[in-house]
Amino acid sequence: MLAKLSKVSTPTVHGWLSGKHGADLVHLRRLAKALSVDESWLALGVGSRTKEGRLDTLIHAAGQLEDADLEIVTQLALRLASDRSRGSK
Repeated sequence: MLAKLSKVSTPTVHGWLSGKHGADLVHLRRLAKALSVDESWLALGVGSRTKEGRLDTLIHAAGQLEDADLEIVTQLALRLASDRSRGSK
């Protein structure tokens, strides 16, 4: 489902998660819009998760995902946050 939302192939999404390559801005924007989350939060792990700053919007968006896709979003967010924290050391 994440691949469909981002209009990319499933192997591309797996590449993002494995760290093989990053998502470009166009795909990050598509995914952020589909998930109703802020682009900066998705890409960098900074700021508010939702554009409105409300967790209920994120929970609603997460409810639309299958469990496997929700796990992928969680892994992607954690990887991005980890990469960000390593870069700031």
